[in-house]
Amino acid sequence: MFYEEEYDYTPIEKTEEPETIDTEYREPAHDEGPQYSQMNMNGGRQAENRQGTPKWGGIIALALVLSVFFGGLSGFLGYKLADNKSGTVVIQQPVPETPINQEMYYDGIVDVVNRVSPAVVSITVDKLVEDTNSMLQFDNPFEQFFNNDSGINPFARQQPQVRIEQAAGSGVIIKNTWTDEQGFILTNNHVVEDGQKIVVHLKDKRNFEAQIVATDSLSDLAVLKVKEKNLPMAELGDSTKLKVGQPVVAIGNPYRFENTVTTGVISALARNIQVDKNRMLVGVVQTDAAINPGNSGGPLVTLDGKVIGINTVIIQGAQNLGFAVSSNVASRVARDLIKFGKVGWPVLGIRGVTLTDEIVAKYGFKSKSGVYIAVVEKGGAQEAGIQRGDIVIAIDGKEVTDFEEMLVEVRNHQVGDIVKLKVNRDGREMTFNVKLGAAAE
Repeated sequence: MFYEEEYDYTPIEKTEEPETIDTEYREPAHDEGPQYSQMNMNGGRQAENRQGTPKWGGIIALALVLSVFFGGLSGFLGYKLADNKSGTVVIQQPVPETPINQEMYYDGIVDVVNRVSPAVVSITVDKLVEDTNSMLQFDNPFEQFFNNDSGINPFARQQPQVRIEQAAGSGVIIKNTWTDEQGFILTNNHVVEDGQKIVVHLKDKRNFEAQIVATDSLSDLAVLKVKEKNLPMAELGDSTKLKVGQPVVAIGNPYRFENTVTTGVISALARNIQVDKNRMLVGVVQTDAAINPGNSGGPLVTLDGKVIGINTVIIQGAQNLGFAVSSNVASRVARDLIKFGKVGWPVLGIRGVTLTDEIVAKYGFKSKSGVYIAVVEKGGAQEAGIQRGDIVIAIDGKEVTDFEEMLVEVRNHQVGDIVKLKVNRDGREMTFNVKLGAAAE
């Protein structure tokens, strides 16, 4: 999961040192004639003092000749004359803009695809779904003869039928650095949820039946396991080192087109996406690389070959708006699912709402921003003395302006950590030490 150096596709071209002409004029002593220091242009010759040279006429004439010569030369060659306080004239050549080496950039993408795509799998899942459009069922074969002209049989009843439906998604075989076992595949929870039979298909045409190790609905991630040991693996990178605008590659199986590659950039970082009323994905990576149904669970990769996200969410009807669970979150979830079978997400034990100008004006709160605590549940917050009506304004010294910020700060901790919660209670600021509990499964 360590992120190494960022791929540099802009070559640095070496430029020649600018030519210089050093000219210095020194005021003559009262008992001396005019003297010139050496005028040196790439080892040029030193001008000697000659007794018969006129004092000022020669100087002026020489200055005019030099100015015309070098001014015209610099204009012709595109050079720029720059004077410094010492009297030295420096001829500077403009440094040309270094073009982006497109060939090197594309070679980098090809190299990444060749390295990572063998570890990307296509996943097919057999799921049991209820068919509400099933035909009328009868308790015994004779009841069908009671149908009357109206087509209504008083003995008939409609029963839902269960059928098998096959879903598809993507996944990536990851390098397990937490235990001695290998053969683990990281994907999305919604890809394999309620799966009866799961088969993974590798790029080299091998197919393996996979078992679910464990899933985590809060992060929408799941870990699968296959018995095969001779497998290609991808390495998780460090998503905290990502930069907006950084090139990335998405690999997956959209609409069952296996091993499809799309490219783009990191569009934004640390997005919070409300997936449904009870679940929010925190700190996800936004990209404009094309992501379509079937890409779910596939990797988002930087040009150094590290997986920095698991493609998870798209905005229906929008273009170039895709979101991936960051690799640091994915690494934490994979580790916990492999080692413990579940993820211990920390919670304060409160329910709240972000303060807005309308809420503040309506209820006359003293604080202008923060999180209003509507419910205090049994747990760390209650034991610390937090009350309904308190307004959270900071955690561990970091200002909290909305519920999402508070959630991000809490999830950056571990279960059992102590956090300093600063609240506004009826206009008074108070600080409480709250022990984080574990989210209910």
